[in-house]
Amino acid sequence: MKIEAANEFVIVEIEKFTGESKTESGIIMPGEPQKEFQTGKVLSVGKEADQGFKDKTVLFGQYAGTPLNDTTLAIKSTEVVGTLL
Repeated sequence: MKIEAANEFVIVEIEKFTGESKTESGIIMPGEPQKEFQTGKVLSVGKEADQGFKDKTVLFGQYAGTPLNDTTLAIKSTEVVGTLL
């Protein structure tokens, strides 16, 4: 199924990323806030969205966007936290 993003939306194929605070030996530090972020590869960018996101892997909050199916989200470009290098 091909989807083209409209307006300020970005279509993203999601991957899961958990931001955890660990020591070098792999021990999770107690008392550290555990925030979960998601990453995803941008499939389509709307005309009003930042075109710099096209074909990049982006980072966004766990509650961002609207699920289109099990692996695809439609999120507003303002909900993108950043791109992974």
